[in-house]
Amino acid sequence: MQRLAFISFVFCLLSACKTTDRKADTGNEITIDSLTSSEITELVNNWKTDSVGCLRLRDPEKMMILTKQLQLIGKDSLAVLTLLGKPNSKYGEDGDRHFLYFLECGVGKKSYYNFYCHMKGDTVSSFSSATF
Repeated sequence: MQRLAFISFVFCLLSACKTTDRKADTGNEITIDSLTSSEITELVNNWKTDSVGCLRLRDPEKMMILTKQLQLIGKDSLAVLTLLGKPNSKYGEDGDRHFLYFLECGVGKKSYYNFYCHMKGDTVSSFSSATF
């Protein structure tokens, strides 16, 4: 029983570490719980300026923080479109839909590093980023 408790504790500790960022100058870890209004403005402006990811201005880690901070899960897809702009691609059927935003230049109309908004119907269910 103690082993199970220890494993649970370690898992909780590791999952909490996902929201940390390392300072380049000191090596100290800092926790990022939310973004300031100036950081949000810069993040969104960079996101919309770099519409196809070729400028490498899009920051998926900070965007994940912002989507949590704005509590976009459970909201209408219009909230995502307002924040992130027009997606580079959409796919899915009536039940499951997905918006895809390029994070880097691709070949033709495909990028291999993307940020996704996943929806059930027209309601945001999750966000993710992936390389394939």
